Amino acid sequence: MTKAKKTAVLVRESLAEVEPPGHGAVLVYDRGLARRIPGFREWKGRFRGALALPGGEEAKDLETFPARMARLVELTKGLARKEITLLSLGGGSTGDFTGFAASVLKRGVNLEHVPTTWLAAVDSAHGGKNALNAGGAKNQLGTFHFPSRVHLVKEILLAQPERLVREGMVEFLKAAFLDGREWTQRLRRSRLEGKDLLWDFLLPAIRAKTRILARDPREEKGPRRILNLGHTLGHALEAFHGLPHGRAVALGLGFALRWSETQGLLPGKTRREMEDLLEKKAFPCRSASYLLPIPPKDFRRLVSLDKKAAPSGTVRFVFLQGWGKPLLRPVTLGEIEKAAREEGWVR
Repeated sequence: MTKAKKTAVLVRESLAEVEPPGHGAVLVYDRGLARRIPGFREWKGRFRGALALPGGEEAKDLETFPARMARLVELTKGLARKEITLLSLGGGSTGDFTGFAASVLKRGVNLEHVPTTWLAAVDSAHGGKNALNAGGAKNQLGTFHFPSRVHLVKEILLAQPERLVREGMVEFLKAAFLDGREWTQRLRRSRLEGKDLLWDFLLPAIRAKTRILARDPREEKGPRRILNLGHTLGHALEAFHGLPHGRAVALGLGFALRWSETQGLLPGKTRREMEDLLEKKAFPCRSASYLLPIPPKDFRRLVSLDKKAAPSGTVRFVFLQGWGKPLLRPVTLGEIEKAAREEGWVR
Protein backbone atom coordinates (compact mmCIF):
# COMPACT_ATOMS: atom_id res chain seq x y z
CA MET A 1 0.00 0.00 0.00
CA THR A 2 2.39 2.65 -1.16
CA LYS A 3 -0.10 4.93 -2.88
CA ALA A 4 -1.87 7.69 -1.03
CA LYS A 5 -5.56 7.14 -0.72
CA LYS A 6 -8.34 9.37 0.41
CA THR A 7 -8.88 9.15 4.13
CA ALA A 8 -12.41 9.32 5.51
CA VAL A 9 -12.60 11.60 8.57
CA LEU A 10 -15.50 10.58 10.80
CA VAL A 11 -16.82 12.52 13.79
CA ARG A 12 -18.01 10.40 16.72
CA GLU A 13 -19.59 11.41 20.00
CA SER A 14 -18.14 8.50 21.98
CA LEU A 15 -15.71 5.61 21.59
CA ALA A 16 -18.62 3.16 21.59
CA GLU A 17 -19.60 4.51 18.14
CA VAL A 18 -16.30 3.34 16.62
CA GLU A 19 -16.96 -0.14 15.25
CA PRO A 20 -14.06 -2.61 14.93
CA PRO A 21 -13.43 -2.81 11.16
CA GLY A 22 -14.15 -6.48 10.54
CA HIS A 23 -13.25 -9.82 12.11
CA GLY A 24 -9.54 -9.20 11.45
CA ALA A 25 -9.36 -5.96 13.43
CA VAL A 26 -6.51 -5.71 15.93
CA LEU A 27 -6.31 -2.83 18.39
CA VAL A 28 -2.98 -1.13 19.15
CA TYR A 29 -3.33 1.28 22.06
CA ASP A 30 -1.55 3.50 24.56
CA ARG A 31 -2.11 1.67 27.83
CA GLY A 32 -1.86 4.82 29.97
CA LEU A 33 -4.37 6.87 27.99
CA ALA A 34 -6.78 3.98 27.51
CA ARG A 35 -7.32 3.51 31.24
CA ARG A 36 -8.87 6.98 31.43
CA ILE A 37 -11.40 6.50 28.62
CA PRO A 38 -14.94 5.55 29.74
CA GLY A 39 -16.02 2.13 28.50
CA PHE A 40 -12.59 1.25 27.08
CA ARG A 41 -12.39 -2.28 28.50
CA GLU A 42 -15.74 -3.34 27.05
CA TRP A 43 -14.91 -1.73 23.69
CA LYS A 44 -11.49 -3.44 23.57
CA GLY A 45 -13.20 -6.81 23.95
CA ARG A 46 -14.88 -6.38 20.57
CA PHE A 47 -11.54 -6.73 18.74
CA ARG A 48 -9.82 -9.91 17.60
CA GLY A 49 -6.85 -9.03 19.79
CA ALA A 50 -4.93 -6.09 21.19
CA LEU A 51 -1.37 -4.87 21.69
CA ALA A 52 -0.66 -2.41 24.51
CA LEU A 53 2.12 0.16 24.08
CA PRO A 54 3.82 2.53 26.52
CA GLY A 55 3.15 6.22 26.01
CA GLY A 56 5.52 8.62 24.28
CA GLU A 57 8.60 7.94 22.20
CA GLU A 58 9.25 4.58 23.87
CA ALA A 59 6.51 3.16 21.68
CA LYS A 60 8.63 3.91 18.60
CA ASP A 61 11.92 2.45 19.79
CA LEU A 62 13.57 0.24 17.17
CA GLU A 63 14.95 -2.20 19.75
CA THR A 64 11.48 -3.20 20.96
CA PHE A 65 9.95 -3.33 17.48
CA PRO A 66 10.71 -7.01 16.64
CA ALA A 67 8.98 -8.38 19.75
CA ARG A 68 5.91 -6.24 19.16
CA MET A 69 5.74 -7.27 15.52
CA ALA A 70 5.98 -10.90 16.56
CA ARG A 71 2.92 -10.34 18.75
CA LEU A 72 1.00 -8.77 15.84
CA VAL A 73 1.93 -11.69 13.60
CA GLU A 74 0.57 -14.05 16.24
CA LEU A 75 -2.67 -12.07 16.60
CA THR A 76 -3.29 -12.09 12.83
CA LYS A 77 -2.27 -15.67 12.19
CA GLY A 78 -4.42 -17.40 9.60
CA LEU A 79 -5.77 -14.16 8.11
CA ALA A 80 -5.22 -12.94 4.57
CA ARG A 81 -3.68 -9.50 4.15
CA LYS A 82 -6.95 -7.92 3.01
CA GLU A 83 -8.77 -9.17 6.11
CA ILE A 84 -6.47 -7.37 8.57
CA THR A 85 -6.91 -3.88 9.97
CA LEU A 86 -4.69 -2.35 12.62
CA LEU A 87 -6.54 0.35 14.53
CA SER A 88 -4.49 2.70 16.71
CA LEU A 89 -5.88 4.37 19.82
CA GLY A 90 -3.44 6.92 21.16
CA GLY A 91 -1.36 9.95 20.36
CA GLY A 92 1.24 10.54 17.68
CA SER A 93 3.75 7.95 18.89
CA THR A 94 1.11 5.19 19.00
CA GLY A 95 -0.04 6.20 15.54
CA ASP A 96 3.53 6.21 14.22
CA PHE A 97 4.19 2.69 15.49
CA THR A 98 0.84 1.35 14.27
CA GLY A 99 1.23 2.93 10.84
CA PHE A 100 4.74 1.55 10.45
CA ALA A 101 3.59 -1.89 11.57
CA ALA A 102 0.63 -1.79 9.18
CA SER A 103 2.90 -0.85 6.30
CA VAL A 104 5.18 -3.88 6.75
CA LEU A 105 2.86 -6.57 8.13
CA LYS A 106 2.19 -8.96 5.22
CA ARG A 107 3.53 -6.17 2.93
CA GLY A 108 0.78 -3.79 3.97
CA VAL A 109 -2.56 -4.07 5.76
CA ASN A 110 -5.40 -1.66 6.35
CA LEU A 111 -4.92 1.12 8.91
CA GLU A 112 -7.31 3.27 10.97
CA HIS A 113 -6.66 5.83 13.70
CA VAL A 114 -8.52 7.03 16.77
CA PRO A 115 -6.33 9.94 17.89
CA THR A 116 -6.56 10.60 21.63
CA THR A 117 -4.61 13.88 21.65
CA TRP A 118 -5.37 17.12 19.87
CA LEU A 119 -1.90 17.07 18.33
CA ALA A 120 -2.60 13.74 16.66
CA ALA A 121 -6.18 14.70 15.76
CA VAL A 122 -5.19 17.83 13.87
CA ASP A 123 -1.90 16.64 12.43
CA SER A 124 -0.16 13.27 12.61
CA ALA A 125 -3.18 10.98 12.17
CA HIS A 126 -3.78 12.30 8.65
CA GLY A 127 -0.35 12.58 7.05
CA GLY A 128 0.40 8.97 6.15
CA LYS A 129 3.91 9.24 7.60
CA ASN A 130 4.99 6.55 10.02
CA ALA A 131 8.33 6.24 11.76
CA LEU A 132 10.56 4.55 14.30
CA ASN A 133 13.39 6.13 16.25
CA ALA A 134 16.92 4.80 15.76
CA GLY A 135 20.47 5.83 16.50
CA GLY A 136 19.41 8.29 19.16
CA ALA A 137 17.42 10.37 16.67
CA LYS A 138 13.72 10.69 15.95
CA ASN A 139 11.99 9.26 12.90
CA GLN A 140 15.05 7.80 11.16
CA LEU A 141 13.15 4.78 9.80
CA GLY A 142 9.91 5.59 8.07
CA THR A 143 7.24 4.64 5.57
CA PHE A 144 4.29 6.24 3.84
CA HIS A 145 1.08 4.35 4.61
CA PHE A 146 -2.21 6.23 4.71
CA PRO A 147 -5.14 5.36 6.98
CA SER A 148 -8.45 4.50 5.39
CA ARG A 149 -10.35 6.20 8.24
CA VAL A 150 -9.64 8.60 11.09
CA HIS A 151 -12.23 8.73 13.88
CA LEU A 152 -12.48 12.01 15.80
CA VAL A 153 -14.11 11.10 19.12
CA LYS A 154 -15.54 14.14 20.86
CA GLU A 155 -15.67 12.70 24.40
CA ILE A 156 -11.99 11.74 24.24
CA LEU A 157 -10.67 15.00 22.79
CA LEU A 158 -12.72 17.31 25.01
CA ALA A 159 -11.46 15.42 28.07
CA GLN A 160 -7.81 16.19 27.32
CA PRO A 161 -5.90 18.27 29.91
CA GLU A 162 -4.97 21.88 29.21
CA ARG A 163 -1.35 20.97 28.44
CA LEU A 164 -2.42 18.69 25.57
CA VAL A 165 -4.91 21.27 24.35
CA ARG A 166 -2.05 23.75 23.95
CA GLU A 167 0.12 21.10 22.29
CA GLY A 168 -2.52 20.58 19.63
CA MET A 169 -3.11 24.29 19.27
CA VAL A 170 0.42 24.78 17.91
CA GLU A 171 -0.07 22.51 14.89
CA PHE A 172 -3.59 23.88 14.50
CA LEU A 173 -2.28 27.47 14.25
CA LYS A 174 0.50 26.33 11.93
CA ALA A 175 -2.17 25.00 9.56
CA ALA A 176 -3.94 28.38 9.74
CA PHE A 177 -0.72 30.28 8.98
CA LEU A 178 -0.07 28.08 5.95
CA ASP A 179 -3.63 28.06 4.61
CA GLY A 180 -4.92 31.59 5.07
CA ARG A 181 -8.41 30.83 3.69
CA GLU A 182 -11.75 32.13 4.90
CA TRP A 183 -11.86 29.88 7.96
CA THR A 184 -8.65 31.45 9.27
CA GLN A 185 -10.30 34.87 9.19
CA ARG A 186 -13.17 33.52 11.28
CA LEU A 187 -10.63 31.94 13.60
CA ARG A 188 -8.90 35.27 14.20
CA ARG A 189 -12.24 36.86 15.09
CA SER A 190 -13.49 33.98 17.24
CA ARG A 191 -13.95 34.46 20.97
CA LEU A 192 -13.74 30.73 21.63
CA GLU A 193 -10.80 29.43 23.64
CA GLY A 194 -8.92 26.18 24.17
CA LYS A 195 -10.70 22.91 23.41
CA ASP A 196 -13.88 24.67 22.26
CA LEU A 197 -11.90 26.59 19.64
CA LEU A 198 -10.09 23.45 18.49
CA TRP A 199 -13.25 21.38 18.17
CA ASP A 200 -15.11 24.13 16.31
CA PHE A 201 -12.35 24.57 13.72
CA LEU A 202 -10.89 21.04 13.70
CA LEU A 203 -12.35 19.92 10.37
CA PRO A 204 -11.30 23.09 8.46
CA ALA A 205 -7.76 22.71 9.85
CA ILE A 206 -7.64 19.06 8.77
CA ARG A 207 -8.92 20.00 5.31
CA ALA A 208 -6.15 22.62 5.08
CA LYS A 209 -3.54 19.94 5.71
CA THR A 210 -5.10 17.40 3.34
CA ARG A 211 -5.10 19.97 0.52
CA ILE A 212 -1.32 20.15 0.89
CA LEU A 213 -1.03 16.36 1.10
CA ALA A 214 -3.07 15.92 -2.07
CA ARG A 215 -0.49 17.95 -4.00
CA ASP A 216 2.48 15.92 -2.77
CA PRO A 217 1.42 12.84 -0.76
CA ARG A 218 4.85 11.18 -0.67
CA GLU A 219 6.92 14.37 -0.46
CA GLU A 220 8.36 13.91 -3.94
CA LYS A 221 7.49 17.23 -5.59
CA GLY A 222 8.07 19.75 -2.82
CA PRO A 223 4.72 21.24 -1.72
CA ARG A 224 4.41 18.94 1.30
CA ARG A 225 7.65 20.32 2.72
CA ILE A 226 5.90 23.53 3.75
CA LEU A 227 4.37 21.51 6.60
CA ASN A 228 7.82 21.79 8.21
CA LEU A 229 7.09 25.40 9.14
CA GLY A 230 8.54 25.92 12.63
CA HIS A 231 9.96 22.41 12.85
CA THR A 232 13.58 23.00 11.82
CA LEU A 233 14.50 24.79 15.05
CA GLY A 234 11.63 23.10 16.89
CA HIS A 235 12.97 19.59 16.34
CA ALA A 236 16.46 20.65 17.47
CA LEU A 237 15.05 22.13 20.69
CA GLU A 238 12.84 19.09 21.22
CA ALA A 239 15.76 16.67 20.85
CA PHE A 240 18.38 18.64 22.80
CA HIS A 241 16.22 19.82 25.70
CA GLY A 242 13.61 17.06 25.75
CA LEU A 243 10.79 19.57 25.29
CA PRO A 244 7.27 18.44 24.43
CA HIS A 245 6.70 18.63 20.67
CA GLY A 246 4.12 21.42 20.77
CA ARG A 247 6.14 23.67 23.07
CA ALA A 248 9.27 23.19 20.94
CA VAL A 249 7.46 23.87 17.66
CA ALA A 250 5.88 27.02 19.11
CA LEU A 251 9.39 28.34 19.71
CA GLY A 252 10.35 27.21 16.22
CA LEU A 253 7.36 28.99 14.70
CA GLY A 254 8.28 32.22 16.47
CA PHE A 255 11.81 31.92 15.13
CA ALA A 256 10.53 31.34 11.58
CA LEU A 257 8.21 34.34 11.78
CA ARG A 258 10.94 36.69 13.02
CA TRP A 259 13.49 35.43 10.48
CA SER A 260 10.88 35.90 7.74
CA GLU A 261 10.51 39.53 8.85
CA THR A 262 14.27 40.23 8.98
CA GLN A 263 14.57 38.72 5.50
CA GLY A 264 12.08 41.31 4.26
CA LEU A 265 9.45 38.69 3.50
CA LEU A 266 6.84 39.14 6.25
CA PRO A 267 5.35 42.50 7.24
CA GLY A 268 6.00 43.35 10.88
CA LYS A 269 2.28 43.85 11.57
CA THR A 270 1.47 40.33 10.35
CA ARG A 271 4.37 38.85 12.31
CA ARG A 272 3.14 40.49 15.51
CA GLU A 273 -0.43 39.28 14.90
CA MET A 274 0.76 35.70 14.40
CA GLU A 275 3.07 35.79 17.41
CA ASP A 276 0.35 37.23 19.62
CA LEU A 277 -2.05 34.49 18.52
CA LEU A 278 0.53 31.81 19.34
CA GLU A 279 1.30 33.33 22.73
CA LYS A 280 -2.37 33.76 23.66
CA LYS A 281 -3.70 30.42 22.41
CA ALA A 282 -0.72 28.08 22.83
CA PHE A 283 2.79 28.62 24.22
CA PRO A 284 5.45 31.34 24.36
CA CYS A 285 7.18 31.64 21.00
CA ARG A 286 9.98 34.05 21.88
CA SER A 287 13.43 33.25 23.28
CA ALA A 288 13.21 31.25 26.49
CA SER A 289 15.79 32.28 29.09
CA TYR A 290 15.36 29.02 31.02
CA LEU A 291 16.76 27.00 28.09
CA LEU A 292 20.53 26.76 27.78
CA PRO A 293 21.87 27.58 24.30
CA ILE A 294 22.72 24.60 22.11
CA PRO A 295 26.44 24.19 21.33
CA PRO A 296 27.11 24.84 17.59
CA LYS A 297 28.30 21.28 16.90
CA ASP A 298 25.15 19.78 18.42
CA PHE A 299 22.92 22.30 16.66
CA ARG A 300 24.35 21.49 13.23
CA ARG A 301 24.07 17.76 13.87
CA LEU A 302 20.43 18.01 14.99
CA VAL A 303 19.39 20.27 12.12
CA SER A 304 21.12 18.05 9.55
CA LEU A 305 19.28 15.02 10.96
CA ASP A 306 15.93 16.71 10.41
CA LYS A 307 13.82 14.83 7.90
CA LYS A 308 13.52 17.90 5.66
CA ALA A 309 17.28 18.43 5.41
CA ALA A 310 18.61 18.77 1.88
CA PRO A 311 21.92 17.60 0.42
CA SER A 312 25.12 19.66 0.32
CA GLY A 313 24.84 21.14 3.79
CA THR A 314 21.61 23.04 3.17
CA VAL A 315 18.20 23.04 4.82
CA ARG A 316 14.87 23.62 3.09
CA PHE A 317 13.60 26.30 5.44
CA VAL A 318 9.97 27.42 5.40
CA PHE A 319 9.50 31.19 5.55
CA LEU A 320 6.19 33.08 5.51
CA GLN A 321 5.25 36.07 3.39
CA GLY A 322 1.79 36.41 4.93
CA TRP A 323 -1.29 34.38 5.82
CA GLY A 324 -1.39 31.46 3.38
CA LYS A 325 1.87 32.50 1.70
CA PRO A 326 4.66 30.07 2.63
CA LEU A 327 7.99 30.22 0.85
CA LEU A 328 10.35 27.24 0.76
CA ARG A 329 13.93 28.42 0.42
CA PRO A 330 17.23 26.51 0.79
CA VAL A 331 19.53 28.00 3.42
CA THR A 332 22.95 26.82 4.54
CA LEU A 333 23.60 25.36 7.97
CA GLY A 334 25.78 28.39 8.58
CA GLU A 335 22.94 30.78 7.79
CA ILE A 336 20.46 29.10 10.08
CA GLU A 337 23.06 28.80 12.84
CA LYS A 338 23.80 32.54 12.56
CA ALA A 339 20.10 33.43 12.77
CA ALA A 340 19.61 31.09 15.74
CA ARG A 341 22.71 32.48 17.46
CA GLU A 342 21.37 36.03 17.15
CA GLU A 343 18.28 34.94 19.09
CA GLY A 344 20.30 33.14 21.74
CA TRP A 345 19.41 29.58 20.74
CA VAL A 346 23.00 28.68 19.87
CA ARG A 347 26.23 29.57 21.66
